Amino acid sequence: MESVKLNQPITYDELKLLNPSLQFLYLEHLIKDYKARRKDLLEMLRISPPTWQRITQGLPNKLAFNGKPEHPSEEWLRFINGEAEDVTPNEQPAPGQADAEPEVEIRPISTVLIAKPDVLPRQFSFTLDGTVSDLAALLSVFTEENAVYSFDLTIRKE
Repeated sequence: MESVKLNQPITYDELKLLNPSLQFLYLEHLIKDYKARRKDLLEMLRISPPTWQRITQGLPNKLAFNGKPEHPSEEWLRFINGEAEDVTPNEQPAPGQADAEPEVEIRPISTVLIAKPDVLPRQFSFTLDGTVSDLAALLSVFTEENAVYSFDLTIRKE
């Protein structure tokens, strides 16, 4: 089972342990929600530009940065200093949810099907508790070019 806490900094060693889809999910979340610059991510991971290039070449999608700001954003500074809140702008936390950390857990197919690697599941299910942007980020892991996906969606506001 792989998991990553989206609202906490991680190390390069921790990032390497994630599959490319989770790496992309995490990095894209930092760019979109915390306005991380490429430079900020290099510093957090303590890696060089060539190492960053190797990481990004292995991701399922391309990361899109928000222009080229000269200074780190306020959101990024709060995140990197451990002061990040799991609240998007103009959104209030649900009662009792103020301290909740979103966590994404995915069990890679390769670990589920060790005995028969040529067998792939036709269907699986999971439960996601999070914001609309969390769901959109998760959907970005479905990147097989000519695949047709079928989604059953239940929306429940708590």
